[in-house]
Amino acid sequence: MRLLRAVRHLQDPELKPLYEQLLQSDSLVLKTHGFLGLAECNPHKQVDLKLLADVKDQTVLGQLVGAAMDTDLLDLDQARDLLNWGNVDDSVKVVLATKLIGAGEEVDAQVLQRAAGGPSLSERSLAAMLLAQMGDGRMLEQLSELDGSHDPERDIVRAMLLKAAMRMEYRRVSVWAYSLSQDERTPPPLRLLGLQTALRLGQAQARRAWESALDKTDDPAMKIRLAILALQVAPWVEEDMFEELEDSGDELLADIGRAGRAIASQSEAKNSGKSKGEAKDTGADFTRLVKRGHPVVNNVMLAFAESKEAGEEQMRVILIAVLDALEGPNRDRSERTEQAMEAVESLMEKRPDMAVNLIKERLAQAQGSEDIEHALLMGLVRCRQPRALEVVEGFKPADDVGRSLATLIRARYADTLGDDDLSRLGLIVRGGSGLEEALRLQAGWLYLKRKGQEQQALSQVLADDRAQGKTKG
Repeated sequence: MRLLRAVRHLQDPELKPLYEQLLQSDSLVLKTHGFLGLAECNPHKQVDLKLLADVKDQTVLGQLVGAAMDTDLLDLDQARDLLNWGNVDDSVKVVLATKLIGAGEEVDAQVLQRAAGGPSLSERSLAAMLLAQMGDGRMLEQLSELDGSHDPERDIVRAMLLKAAMRMEYRRVSVWAYSLSQDERTPPPLRLLGLQTALRLGQAQARRAWESALDKTDDPAMKIRLAILALQVAPWVEEDMFEELEDSGDELLADIGRAGRAIASQSEAKNSGKSKGEAKDTGADFTRLVKRGHPVVNNVMLAFAESKEAGEEQMRVILIAVLDALEGPNRDRSERTEQAMEAVESLMEKRPDMAVNLIKERLAQAQGSEDIEHALLMGLVRCRQPRALEVVEGFKPADDVGRSLATLIRARYADTLGDDDLSRLGLIVRGGSGLEEALRLQAGWLYLKRKGQEQQALSQVLADDRAQGKTKG
């Protein structure tokens, strides 16, 4: 399925016949790829509700709707329309309700009440949480009953509910999240997730519980986990919460504390009314922490930089620090490389004006360092920003892999392609450049397009597929 994701990544409308055929498959996985592929080819980047109208199997419909929501290809108006369809089961309507209630809209409580009494543990628990968010306090009792369940799926369901509550900001379930975090019968990872949820949603006792847990433990690993937890919720807590970390005497904890305080004090969520001139210069706090190279901490910092809570300057400083960390020691190099690719992709898609010159400079500085070149170029390949072409203009990579990655970028975005690049595309397809199979598949499609043979090749693939019945599962 990685190969189908690689094809979808191109978002090429000329691949619509492939996705239409996948949509007819008996395989739910292939059908889902076809459905999402068609939506991604849409100029508006949203699903076509007419395709859902033809789906009779409610399990399939629920899968398609859930996948569209997970990939932001179904908007609020579409969710509202689907909820009012008469041929949609309550199980699907509960999934739709998570989006609408998260946006502050009301939905028909009767639908959720029916689902809250149903046989599926996950469905009735999710419905109970949604009703609680709508103001039905009795549903908090049903969530508490879930904690006492002996169902083998219980902890999976509780983790799903907590993550959904944070993502959708269901503040009325923060009491349940806090209660779960304090229940010693709850597995430790789930207790931490409950505490994170309670802090994220502003539960009154959660901060005191976090401070108590930090004071009581002598385990250095647990102290780091609690510090990381605080960093994850920094945009939604008071900045003085980080004082204890700053004064801990431990260098890593102190750096987490300083970065957390910087996020909390300048959070877009709290300071949206402040001018840029009022913000303190805290870039050094972010840079110092990221350069420590702690993989989990840096993933948290990346997630913050890419979130709507981060200001433009915060995002810039963090992502530049992630790129600079590439030059560190061999320890954890693979994690730092992956983070650098993500940083390049994020910068190009969210701040292309800033990113083009910045990444060009980094490539120039990396001249001769193959690993750094590969990471920066892979980030450009991953992004869906045509201005990636500007970055590689005039750049001469140090090795064959770098030259092949630069060729992929030119093949995707350049108006014309020289003979050398066309020849290299063919080499990539044959595996001669050492690129992974997903990139070889992209190269193959781009090669066919440059040769004007894409429709002929696609027709042949679809005909062979139908003849062999491959899309029938």
